[in-house]
Amino acid sequence: MQLESNVEFYKPGYIRGYVIDTESQGVRWAVGLYHNNILFGTYYADEYFEDLSFKDTEMNLDRIPRDCAFEFNLNKAFFEKKDRLSIRVINTDHIVCDICLSDHTEWWDVDGRFPLGHVRHANGLTLTGYLNDAVTEHPSYEILAYDGDTVVGRSRMFRWQHIGNPRSPHGQRVGFDLLVDPKLADGVPRKLRVETSTGQPLNGSPVDFLAFPNSMRNAWLDADGRRKTSASDMALDRILENSVPLTCYSDIYSGLSSSIISTEELVRFGSDGLIWDIPESDWSLICSSAVTPSRGILQWLPTEALGIAYFDLCACKGDVYFPMLFPAFDLERLLEQGYAAQCFAVPSCEVGKILSFNPRSSFEFFIKMMTDLDSDSILHIPHPGGVLKEDLINRSASLHKEVLQDFLATSLNPTHIVELEGVVFPAVQISRESKDHAISVIIPTRDEGEMLKKCISSLISNNAAYDLDIIVVDNCSKDKKTAAIFLELEAQGVRILEYDDGFNFSQMNNLAVEYARHEQLCFLNNDVFFPEAGVFEELCGRLSDPTVGAVGPLMVRGSDIIQHGGVVLGPHSGAIHAFEDRMRGDPGYGEMLRVAHECSAVTGAMMLTRKSLFQALGGFEEALFAVNFNDVDYCLRLREANYRVIFSPHCYVQHFESVSRGAEIRSPSANRMRREIDNLRLRWRDVIWNDPFSHPLLSTDTMPYRALSSQHRAPSIRSNKIKKNVDLPAWI
Repeated sequence: MQLESNVEFYKPGYIRGYVIDTESQGVRWAVGLYHNNILFGTYYADEYFEDLSFKDTEMNLDRIPRDCAFEFNLNKAFFEKKDRLSIRVINTDHIVCDICLSDHTEWWDVDGRFPLGHVRHANGLTLTGYLNDAVTEHPSYEILAYDGDTVVGRSRMFRWQHIGNPRSPHGQRVGFDLLVDPKLADGVPRKLRVETSTGQPLNGSPVDFLAFPNSMRNAWLDADGRRKTSASDMALDRILENSVPLTCYSDIYSGLSSSIISTEELVRFGSDGLIWDIPESDWSLICSSAVTPSRGILQWLPTEALGIAYFDLCACKGDVYFPMLFPAFDLERLLEQGYAAQCFAVPSCEVGKILSFNPRSSFEFFIKMMTDLDSDSILHIPHPGGVLKEDLINRSASLHKEVLQDFLATSLNPTHIVELEGVVFPAVQISRESKDHAISVIIPTRDEGEMLKKCISSLISNNAAYDLDIIVVDNCSKDKKTAAIFLELEAQGVRILEYDDGFNFSQMNNLAVEYARHEQLCFLNNDVFFPEAGVFEELCGRLSDPTVGAVGPLMVRGSDIIQHGGVVLGPHSGAIHAFEDRMRGDPGYGEMLRVAHECSAVTGAMMLTRKSLFQALGGFEEALFAVNFNDVDYCLRLREANYRVIFSPHCYVQHFESVSRGAEIRSPSANRMRREIDNLRLRWRDVIWNDPFSHPLLSTDTMPYRALSSQHRAPSIRSNKIKKNVDLPAWI
């Protein structure tokens, strides 16, 4: 490692510089700002500056990568000229600068033009941004947005808000929100020019802008279609964005109540099954006795009758229909909840064959039918097949368990089925016995020795039946107490691997996998705590199924608020944890927190997978996803290779997020995360917009499962397969 760096005071209140490892120019470093030897914050040195220029350097600047820079915006009112400032590379002894401010008068009174601030598209019709502190002396400023030469929005002083603590050394900024003319909510992509009323452009301009019409705005329009108040429009952007309540399902399918099939047209089988031969088609509808089917379903079925096609459901409360929106085919959820077997269609020619097995219920009919099918032939019709009578459906819970026991009797792995108390759907827990009780547990860490010790202590004490090969990857810890704890852990058989190449989470884990002794791998954050036994029994049992590639548990915060309930793709054009708005014990939307189910990804904060599979797929992506979304990318590559990813709520751990990494002035969400989420969108754009385990009617603006989209994608027949990733060039 050979670090070189420089720094300059290049405008009032601003310090910028660069850090480069001349032996490994692809590595990026974090730098810390110290005021009188007190650390005030850190910055990840991956900023791009086209005009890097230093008067006192002997380096050839042409050979410096332009994306290795950092910048601090400091509040000059906080400092005195006698103060000392130093900038150091985190986790190294390298000092970028150590100066007394009295020796740098240019920092106090540099003249010249410099970027006034920044602007971006927040959501809906709202642009948001800030002006730097030097601008606040000009209260007459307005921020204007232009579409071509037409002003389409402006922000005045009364809507500006101060950002941050006035005594913060990190500088003052003045924030603003700018509402764009609703006429631009037409689904047409635009580039909006944003500048001050004096004609000075803001960084981020032109802004990529795309907004869709929202019928919820109609109540705020006058007779001429004009806004009554801009405040109401902005409130809609913040609260509803492009979402509408779940109760609007009644408006989408307004004729549902008038197309219900009478019981006289249905043929009963077993103790819980109904059949209806759909007129003028080769399809027959199968449903449980708790479903009243709809007559209009033929319009959504494929013309050719093949395989199985199952429908969504809805529950009626008064005159309002609440949607029960299902994912594409999910075997794990089917077995534990029977969701897809409530209302489905099969070729009429297959009905007699399945009835010859004397199925006891629609669930048994479904699993008998699917035995000879691959998952591509089991299709989801994202439209309502009927109305669910909630008071009847749970009566079949005992029958569900009985049918499932017979189905799993021939399973290679012994299984144990526990019937759960249902709220609506029948629910069971399938416990598979795993013969492999050896796990390599990989834990990256930096300092925070006490937390690491608590993590490992709870891991060992609550998993006594397992041969745990614990590997701690130390990312340049400096704390002496942590060093002493490392010695204690090593005495207990824990291996400590040193990693001093900056902070690359993917690379740290990939390195540790090379040293792992066991086939089963557990990636674990150092801020995870095991409050009870049984976690590995549940997860290893799921992983023992050869079709499963990764599995993860329910993760909760110390307050029992859920932190991770699986990963959902789509919200905000990225990936988000499901059920962060729920408490442990809540059944979740569609009672998904009561049963194990497939999802597009589980978090790397605790994930089990197999070493041979992990290495065959190339491990975590080190270049594109050094810190964020490496777990999502890996899980999607598993799905692409036809492995299933399972989330189980039948066990849980506590997670105290990102304690070791701490806070950064320019957080990963603003810098590194922004780049890495762009990479995720580039590589997996089709999957992000079409998560098979979400639903095309659900909003992508809010927490998952909370609202419908006001401008949804037209729901179409779908399987659980995903499109292959886009192979990105190395220079991305």
